[in-house]
Amino acid sequence: MDCCFYNGDVAYDDTDWNKAQSRVAQWLRNRGLSVKHAGYFSPFSLFTPKMTRIGVRWSAYKQIEYDQPQMGWKICFGNNALSRDRQVDFYVFFLDIDPALSQFGIKRPLFLVLRAPLQRRSLAISVQNLLTGKWAKDIDNWRAIQEFDEAKQ
Repeated sequence: MDCCFYNGDVAYDDTDWNKAQSRVAQWLRNRGLSVKHAGYFSPFSLFTPKMTRIGVRWSAYKQIEYDQPQMGWKICFGNNALSRDRQVDFYVFFLDIDPALSQFGIKRPLFLVLRAPLQRRSLAISVQNLLTGKWAKDIDNWRAIQEFDEAKQ
């Protein structure tokens, strides 16, 4: 299957990428954050009126480790990820749903909010790390973006 790269994101086609970006924007708006879409060639995907820059990344649930099969989400940032990292305040990872996730109680896509810079070229997220590990507190953590935005002058 062909992949398309947008803002360092890997999507199966334009529709997947556009859906993810729109879903993240709507998710933030439903929580009271005013966000707008950035231009196509912008290093970030969304921004607030106070210019909090948000990078949106999307991943399907798939095999992430090839030597020993482990399922999860893998996000590639692209070759210029480290330089782009300084141009983003937060990343929101849209982790798409799969029927196999219902055994873990996951029945909807997840939004993982991480503060930039991450200083890495890719990120592999297993279900265990997401639900009980270091990223558990960052699931649906839109308040981090809101607090950062409100602290700006």
